[in-house]
Amino acid sequence: MLEHHFINFQNSTIHYTKQGTQSPVLICFHGYGWNCYNFDYIMPELLKYFTVYSFDLFAHGESEWMESEEFSQYHFKNIFQIFFKKHQIEQFSVMGYSLGGRWATSLMATYSNQTKALYLVAADGLRRGTIIDILSRIKQTNKIINYFIKHPKLFLGGIKLGYLMGMIDREARDFYLGKNDTPEKRALILKRIKLCKNLLVPTPALIQKIKDNHISVHLFYGSSDFVMPVLLTNNLVKALGKDILHKIDDDHMLVIKPPFMKAISHVLKTI
Repeated sequence: MLEHHFINFQNSTIHYTKQGTQSPVLICFHGYGWNCYNFDYIMPELLKYFTVYSFDLFAHGESEWMESEEFSQYHFKNIFQIFFKKHQIEQFSVMGYSLGGRWATSLMATYSNQTKALYLVAADGLRRGTIIDILSRIKQTNKIINYFIKHPKLFLGGIKLGYLMGMIDREARDFYLGKNDTPEKRALILKRIKLCKNLLVPTPALIQKIKDNHISVHLFYGSSDFVMPVLLTNNLVKALGKDILHKIDDDHMLVIKPPFMKAISHVLKTI
């Protein structure tokens, strides 16, 4: 049965769903432009092994950040203290897709002694230099986004060209076009990027917490992903071993694709 829950934090609200009756807990964070239902395609498989809590990131779905200050690791920690106490959760595993990788790695790093496993799917959050990281930090971001809001043809034309050249598939094309087809939708980009600015754990600290707490790690990345390329995993693979990487012959939209379903099913059977 699907349950809806809300946490009120200061003036802000975060929404998440709960499904399942298994004793292990899995916490899921979706990708940019999606919501807590991003994992519906693989949910039947996840529910064989976990009770699943799936969150709306801020400025997505029904979650809203209404504070005047930037969303920070401090706020993040306090919100999840409330969440863990509410549901009496002592141990958990965490999954992050795309932008949700920042939330997943931040949760693992903040509560590493409670984390059993980390599943990252085409995820941001492993190192600096991604599109999201660059846009969240450079001074010209406001100008870039504001120009895009008013003049989207170059970007949207690039998406269409990428599809024609075989760089992205139909699902990715339709997603990117649909999420940016109005000025209102494009204006959300700046807000969403700023809300994830401070959720990036330094790679050495990330690796050390994984090692110190014996956390199981599985990285699922597409071999033709131009948004979060597989090379982002190099540091973790070098430190933790090549067995943690599951390279899939697909693009960035892994979480709604059969190849990823097959890969995650194989991994979960071994837990």
